[in-house]
Amino acid sequence: MADAVAGFALAGDGVTVLSRAQALAIIERVCDRVLGSSSYFSALADRPGLHRAIQRSIDDVRHAGVSPASMRGAEFEDQRKAADLAKILEAYEEELILGRYVDRFGVLARATAMLGAGPLTRPSATLSPHGGARGYELWFVVDDVELTTAEEKFLRALARDWVTLSAGETPAERPAGTPALLRAAVGEENEVRGATRAILGDGSTFDDAEIVYTARDPYLPLIYELAAEYEVPATFAEGIPSYYTRPGQACLAFLRWIGEGWHATELRTFAGAHTRTLRRAAIGWGRERYLPRLDALIAEKAAALEELSWPAEAGPHTEAGPHTEAGPHTEAGPHTEAGPHTEADDLRRARIERSIEQARDARAFVEELLRISEPVAQEIDVASASRAAMNFVERFGVTRNEIDGMAKQGLIRLFGELAAIGSAPIDRSEVTRRLADAVRELHVSASNPRPGFLHVAPIRAGGWAARSRMFVVGLDDERHPGRGLQDPIILDTERQAIGIPIVGDRPQRTTEQFRRLLGRASSREITLSYAMMSIKDRRERFPAVGISEPATTTEGFVDSQPLSLSEWWLGRRFLDGDTHLRDSILAAYPNLAAGAEAEAARDGAAVTQWDGRISAPPEELDPRLNDHTYSASQLETMAGCPYRYFLQRILKIQPVDELEYEPDNWLEAHEFGTMLHGVLETTMNEICDSRAKPSVAFLTRMKAIADEALAEWRDEIPPPSEAAFERRRTELLDSCAIFLRNEETNCADVTPKHFELAFDDFQLALGGGKSIKLRGRIDRVDHDEKRDEWHVWDYKSGSVYQFERGGQLQCGTKIQHAIYARAVESLVGGHVTKSGYFFPTPKGAGLRMPRECTDQELKHALNLLFDTIRTGYFPHGSVDACTFCDFQQICGGAKLASSRAQRKAGDPLSASWLKLQEVK
Repeated sequence: MADAVAGFALAGDGVTVLSRAQALAIIERVCDRVLGSSSYFSALADRPGLHRAIQRSIDDVRHAGVSPASMRGAEFEDQRKAADLAKILEAYEEELILGRYVDRFGVLARATAMLGAGPLTRPSATLSPHGGARGYELWFVVDDVELTTAEEKFLRALARDWVTLSAGETPAERPAGTPALLRAAVGEENEVRGATRAILGDGSTFDDAEIVYTARDPYLPLIYELAAEYEVPATFAEGIPSYYTRPGQACLAFLRWIGEGWHATELRTFAGAHTRTLRRAAIGWGRERYLPRLDALIAEKAAALEELSWPAEAGPHTEAGPHTEAGPHTEAGPHTEAGPHTEADDLRRARIERSIEQARDARAFVEELLRISEPVAQEIDVASASRAAMNFVERFGVTRNEIDGMAKQGLIRLFGELAAIGSAPIDRSEVTRRLADAVRELHVSASNPRPGFLHVAPIRAGGWAARSRMFVVGLDDERHPGRGLQDPIILDTERQAIGIPIVGDRPQRTTEQFRRLLGRASSREITLSYAMMSIKDRRERFPAVGISEPATTTEGFVDSQPLSLSEWWLGRRFLDGDTHLRDSILAAYPNLAAGAEAEAARDGAAVTQWDGRISAPPEELDPRLNDHTYSASQLETMAGCPYRYFLQRILKIQPVDELEYEPDNWLEAHEFGTMLHGVLETTMNEICDSRAKPSVAFLTRMKAIADEALAEWRDEIPPPSEAAFERRRTELLDSCAIFLRNEETNCADVTPKHFELAFDDFQLALGGGKSIKLRGRIDRVDHDEKRDEWHVWDYKSGSVYQFERGGQLQCGTKIQHAIYARAVESLVGGHVTKSGYFFPTPKGAGLRMPRECTDQELKHALNLLFDTIRTGYFPHGSVDACTFCDFQQICGGAKLASSRAQRKAGDPLSASWLKLQEVK
């Protein structure tokens, strides 16, 4: 009505009428400008929703006609708050004047002033009963309409007077025979399902029913999701939050992407078919990394394609070299064929060509995203971020239905409005947080009741449709009538002091709204319901105050009126008592039957194929017979958890590589260990090349070597923050100091000779004419010239915890020192008197831990391990073996899998494994 009165005048003045979102943007800008670090609200500056709450309070103040001066003189709990609100109000009104803006209150005030200045042709006047000139008007106002002072003043000026109508009969006036039913439900979802079942149960149509909720969350999303799942046509009085839609979800991910460091994990949430390629590119985070990493991936695959075309005499090679994301992998594995072209070559070539094409498509996708976000790459404000988000939604907002389309158009309009309001640069995360809040507040597809549609409304808007059935959900004592919290900005006593109405959903007001709702639906069939249990925290709930009748029905997960096939199956089992249902289901679904068989076998006492037992002949599995070459770390993995070895080495299962963003941590433990090993090797090579011995005097140069390594790793894996980078740098530099101090003492009697000493095809005799072929790379070999003895050390970058549990071989899980000692003796022809582990980090405190074992002890442990493997049984290790395992999702978790393995102890196949557990 105010638009109709003042719209033409405002247009003639050339002013812009602000949307609610635009007005909030100005409030945010004003707060950034006028609220200093000592202001009342400074401590709350990072609280979500603060600016929206201030906007509501400023609206209340303006509608009540309160000036900044009167606010400063009123009684507030803290005069700083009064001063801050007055400054915000003054600055906001100045912004409106300078920008030639007018908000919704401004339209109302302008219309009221125009009505008071003289007669107007009233926009809502009706024709006279005789079809003559305008002038006869009759105004009706429903008695539960809540008007602000400014709204009532405008309405008085426009209507002069009106007739007040009741919103409906009181509940006591309900006709006989139409009692309200009360239903309880196990959780809110079952509560909503119960209403849907009731509508379907007696053959009613959806457009003869209405669902009214007491709380938007969780009922609105639940009803919307249920309606979408079962294709129930529904209208929503409040509309649907845009973030329930595909464009809304993609938009929020885009805002997180540009606001939180350009994380590839966020981009992949809306990357669709490009997700796998982006993961393989190992981008991590950082805008500058996207195109170089994708180009490197394309080049790597192109090289693999070229290698596949090399002539056979080129010899063995790998399809694609190591590509690091969280660990190495190859495109198609080793390719050693020296014969003619094969079909397998064609398949590998086609796969690589397809991956190159996918990588190029992903690059084009990323290029477009980088172009869209270029304006906010360096400096960001609300306007520039809004333009970027608008362009993103226009280009990448996927729509699959009408609601998606409405959300897309609503978001484009929202961001267009915000882009039109200038703003100053502020913190990146704050800008995107504000825009994300605006997206979450945007509702689309609000609708009045329509024929053929179920109608859904909150209590204040429910009951107006002439529908014979109404379901009111959410009537538990926590949600209704509510706790009646005060306005968080201007408290009730402060509102009384400055003369503005007390607002909020107070229990009395909510109760009155509910009473009027029942009055509007006095002649209808009403069903009231509440969730008697919160499924999330398994906490009991009770009906709202005033609802004393016992529940007539309890809605649960199983009902005779199924809404889906799964509910039908549940009904057959638990309602019809069909005890043979399991057999029917397993017969109908072979995959479920196979799973049930596997679970039963795993829980049993016998070793079966479901426990990691395969039927391959011993000649293929036994390392003493198969002529394969093994590393010490492979054997330690095999001894720690043969089942893990089975998944990783036999089935070739690899976990999904992922660069995890951890704000306080840079580089995984194994990555830091690799970097440290490289620094130690380079350092020792330089020292020995100069014919010197390690000393603290070399620390300056060693730190320079460490910084060079840090720069290389930083380029490969971006640190999440400078603080995280500095922590790792400090750890590395401290390790350098620990290493040199320790070496200065240790090398007084020995001379470092070999670093990263490699050996291959070393035959370790195991007795009985059997042996195993080994390979490896030894970190460090020292020579004691006086005694002509050799010392072998392996660097460890972690703590000493795993090595402090006593014993020399630890059930075969710590055998590296023994294998390396024997390999060195074979390589250099001398005698190794020390072999063990060196911990040159702050965690290890420079500790050297020598380990010794006899040839017989090593042979005994390895033979027990291989006697287990040769049977084809790969038992699960102990709980301790699973601490850093990537495969727990497969085995069901350490506790379950290890307990199942213990049940197999009586099976003869477990005999050698159990004996290995006794090896110390």
